Amino acid sequence: FAGHRSPTGQPVLGLAAYKSSVGTRQDGSELWPQGLLKNAGRDPDILNKIKWDDPQFFTGDAMGSGELATFEEFVALAHSQGITLIGVQMPMYGPVVRAMEQNPRYGILKDLRNHISNGYFDRLGVIVFDDLTFPPYSDDYRYFINALHPTEAVNAAVVLQMYSDPRVKALLPNLDTAALQRKLDEDRNASRHFELYRAND
Repeated sequence: FAGHRSPTGQPVLGLAAYKSSVGTRQDGSELWPQGLLKNAGRDPDILNKIKWDDPQFFTGDAMGSGELATFEEFVALAHSQGITLIGVQMPMYGPVVRAMEQNPRYGILKDLRNHISNGYFDRLGVIVFDDLTFPPYSDDYRYFINALHPTEAVNAAVVLQMYSDPRVKALLPNLDTAALQRKLDEDRNASRHFELYRAND
C-alpha cells in the first residue's frame, strides 16, 4: 500500500488494517459477502465471466530476481526465529487454470512450478505444495466461491492432503484429521458446499 490509499480511502504508508465483509469467524469458518454467496457455486460458466485484468491475476514471464532475494531474506529471518515455513498454492477452478497455463502472459506460473520441481524451495527448507489443480474438486464449480477461491470443503481436503506429508505431520502432531474427514464426509451429501462448519446457518 505504500504511497497509495487503503481500500477504505485513507492514505497509507506500509500495511493497513480495514474492515470488510470478508474474513474468518471465531470458529474458524470463512465469512463472505451474502451478495457473493447468493449465486456462488450455481454457475458452471465461471471461465467466461473472469476479469483477467483483476490484480489478483499476476502476469509476467518469471519471478523477479529481486523478489526471490527478498523471499530468501524472509526465509532466513523465519529460520533464525525457529519458524518452519509452509507454502500452499490453493486450488483454483480447473478451466481457469488451464486457460492460464496456455496463455504466455502467465509464464510466472510455469516459473514457480519449475522452482518447485528443481528443488529451490527444498534447498531453502520451505515446505511447498502446489495444489492449484486439485482433483476431483478442481473441475466442479459447486466447490468454488469464485474462480479464485475454493470453499471450506476444498480447504479441508487440502489440509488432509498436506498432512499425508510426514514433515507436516511432525510439525502439527495434534491436528484432528478425523474430525476434518467427518466434516468432508458430511459435506458430500450437502446441497451446497460452502460452509463446512456452520451447516445450520
